[in-house]
Amino acid sequence: MFGKDAPKTPEFLAEEARYYFEEGLWPEAEAAYADLLAVAPSHAEAWLWHSSCLGQLGRWDKALVSAERALALDPRLAPAWLNKGAALGNVGRSAEAAEAFRAGLSIDPTLFDAWIALGECEEETGRKAEAARAYAEAVRVRPDDPEAARRLGIKLHELGRPRESNECLLAAVGGKPKDSAAWTLIGLNHVGQGDFETALAAFDRAVDADPADAGAWVNKGNSLNALERWSEAVVCFDQALRLSKVLPAAVFNKGLACQRIGDAAQARECFQRFINIAPPGMEEQVAEAQERLSNC
Repeated sequence: MFGKDAPKTPEFLAEEARYYFEEGLWPEAEAAYADLLAVAPSHAEAWLWHSSCLGQLGRWDKALVSAERALALDPRLAPAWLNKGAALGNVGRSAEAAEAFRAGLSIDPTLFDAWIALGECEEETGRKAEAARAYAEAVRVRPDDPEAARRLGIKLHELGRPRESNECLLAAVGGKPKDSAAWTLIGLNHVGQGDFETALAAFDRAVDADPADAGAWVNKGNSLNALERWSEAVVCFDQALRLSKVLPAAVFNKGLACQRIGDAAQARECFQRFINIAPPGMEEQVAEAQERLSNC
């Protein structure tokens, strides 16, 4: 289609570059945009797309240069701010990246990818509330996007806003019902509200989505313990421990359940094992396990 003998007019080079870009042929697209820029260095959008190609190739330093060339020619070219932010973020300059994303969003607040990228930058700098606000804007731009809803739900969970978190996470799993991690967070939000029945239903969905998720089995077992369904809880803890041998919380909570159903030998084994494997930070549980062990 684009033979080497074809005339290399700017129009031809732009068409060639765009073809390669749309086909995802990044080395060819980058080379074609470089050829175009050699004859049309004032083409702001060519610098923008050249930057995008370089980003796809992981050449972030050069992607940043091309994005800045685009912005020098047209400071209101909003996608170029997105490219600049992406390049800055990938070279470890998160604070500057966030500023670039904000600049682009001030021009075009419908840039979904910029809101997501800004949220990621805010997360990297520990600004959870700001990250949540960015993801909320992404959801506003694309209300049906499950990944944006999921990200917002996770941040709201971390911010201690369980009801709002679950609204988002339920929207997310509607588009991806096999999302074990999202179902787990939904369950934990209900645990935080003391609603263990609803939490149990969510953890059921989590283990159905991923039967190999040991943490989901532990959470299901914990909810069953809270509901005093001790024998069922033991089954869940055993499944978790088949999947991962080093789960101190599962061992301890299985011991509690065994003690409740009168299986003293199994309870003693669990509490002793827990004492042996408990990591730093679980001193209170170790003391409780020692006391329970002496009373079994």
